[in-house]
Amino acid sequence: MPDKDWFNDLLSSGKYSMMQSFLEPQAELTFSKLAKNTQALDNMVYKGKIHTDALPGFYIYEQEDQSGMSQFGIWTLTCVEDYRNGMILAHEQTLSEHAERLRLYRENVGLEANPVLLTYPRNQTLSSLIEFATVLEPDHTFSIKGTKHSIWAITDKGTQEQMTAAFSEITKVCIADGHHRLEAAASGSCRDKWISTLYVSCGQLSSKAFHRMVLPSRPVRKESFFLFLSTYFKIFESGENLPVKPDRAGQLGLYFQKRWYKLEFLPGVKDQPDVSLLQENILATYFEIEDPRTDSRLKCWPDTAWMGMINVATGHPEGILFTLFSISAQRLLDLAISGQQLPPKSTYIQPRVPYGLLMHRTETKARYAY
Repeated sequence: MPDKDWFNDLLSSGKYSMMQSFLEPQAELTFSKLAKNTQALDNMVYKGKIHTDALPGFYIYEQEDQSGMSQFGIWTLTCVEDYRNGMILAHEQTLSEHAERLRLYRENVGLEANPVLLTYPRNQTLSSLIEFATVLEPDHTFSIKGTKHSIWAITDKGTQEQMTAAFSEITKVCIADGHHRLEAAASGSCRDKWISTLYVSCGQLSSKAFHRMVLPSRPVRKESFFLFLSTYFKIFESGENLPVKPDRAGQLGLYFQKRWYKLEFLPGVKDQPDVSLLQENILATYFEIEDPRTDSRLKCWPDTAWMGMINVATGHPEGILFTLFSISAQRLLDLAISGQQLPPKSTYIQPRVPYGLLMHRTETKARYAY
């Protein structure tokens, strides 16, 4: 955990993003870069900028936005074997290149500065324990870009035992965010079998959509494209050419040749999430984007970047934009339990935990000399 005064000073001075960009895994990982990251992390621990706790335990985390809405979770370490044996379920496919980069970083630098976000059906015991513990003042509070982050360290043995017992009753949980980090931990040879995790119940999660923009490899004629779309959708022009943000499942927005349209699935289309139907019936069939994990013609945008996405789309006349409705956290859990997986970048889950708020130092297979 970062030293409170140092971390708050880092936030107020504007140097937080510099620390994040230096320490987090980059697209190009070289021996020199990995060694520098390792040295920087060790120096922060040595100078007392980061406090370490060798004892296992639990932390309660709260994120409160500017509107006053709060989300709570329980932060602890989870055994990677739970993912290998199917107790932790995935709802999205992973990008192999991204997972490989994270695996190299984990095995050589040994830093986890963001937890994997896991969700589970509401558990009354855990909810009561969170409510009881957060009556007290938090041990640490940080404010980042108007959002308040609070942490309570659970040091009472009795409370720890109650939390452990409650978690033992939960047989399956779903990855809400962090598929690549967990895949990297499970596939690597790192001796550390534990990974940083934040458990948030389904009712506490906020799920937003990921939208898709296609950059076709060939010109697309409106007549043939719309004839193809009519196999699956009713097509409506948007009044005053306003951007279409779907307000329910079964509805998509389409931006094509500087015009906006609303697409509504026809009756009889099989019951799958909209993002899966879009991938299977349109992206794969019409545009031949069969592997969305690797195809450079496909760009994904979280709903939180809506205006930036619109600006990019209007600047690419050849681009075709599909906007989608979000999938609820409960639906994600149901899909994972049933064994269904969504294409990568299908959901944008909140809370998003700031980089470096609570870190786990893994046991690396090698240490660099410096």
